[in-house]
Amino acid sequence: MCLLMKNKKYGVGGFAPIIIINMTESLIGILMKSTFEALKIPLIISFVMVIIMMFMEMHEKRIPLQRVSVHNVHAEKNYMAIKYNPIGFMALMFGSAIFMIPQLIIAFIHYFHKSDIINFLYKNFNLSTIFGMASILL
Repeated sequence: MCLLMKNKKYGVGGFAPIIIINMTESLIGILMKSTFEALKIPLIISFVMVIIMMFMEMHEKRIPLQRVSVHNVHAEKNYMAIKYNPIGFMALMFGSAIFMIPQLIIAFIHYFHKSDIINFLYKNFNLSTIFGMASILL
C-alpha cells in the first residue's frame, strides 16, 4: 500500500501502473508455462473480445438535440453523445470473475467426489475449452 501511495504522489497515474505490471507479470507466467496449442482458443477469443470492446469504447450513439441559437454556430454539435459501453472493460472483468464461481464449486466437488461427470466438468469447464466458452454464453 505504501508503494501505491508513493506512486500516486510522485509517480504516473496513481494505482494503474502497478496494477498493469502485476497483470503483465501474471500473464507472462501463464504464457511461459503453456504451449501455443493450449492457448490457441483463449487467445483467439481474447482477441475478438478486445476488438469488440475497442469498438464499443470508441464509438458513441449521437442523439439529436434541438438547440435554439441566433447564428446557429453550434449546429453540428447539436447532439448528446452516449457511449455504447459506458463501463468499459469492467464488464469483461466481472464476467470472468463470475465465471470462476462455478469453476471453484466444481473443483471443490471434484476434490471429494470423483465421478465421470465431475471429472468431465473439472477438465472442460474452463475458458480454454470450447465447452467452457459455450457454457459462459448460456
